Amino acid sequence: MTAGRRWPGTARSSPYGAAALDPLPATLREALAAFESDDFHPRILGEHLTSCLRLLKRSEPARYEEWLAKADLLEHDEYFPVH
Repeated sequence: MTAGRRWPGTARSSPYGAAALDPLPATLREALAAFESDDFHPRILGEHLTSCLRLLKRSEPARYEEWLAKADLLEHDEYFPVH
């Protein structure tokens, strides 16, 4: 610890309890929906940059799912060469 600072002690509540904040999105699609429904980003980044980010991010879930399908096929070919 830095000089002059005290150890805060043990937490009195759990960050995972009922009073905790909403959990983070579990999927890219959920994250995109949260991003698009929030007014924080346009206020901070501006509407133009936020709309550019939205446009870019809308293509990510489909690209990820396409990659995931290919990765499954590649793994199948790698680990199960005899069909």
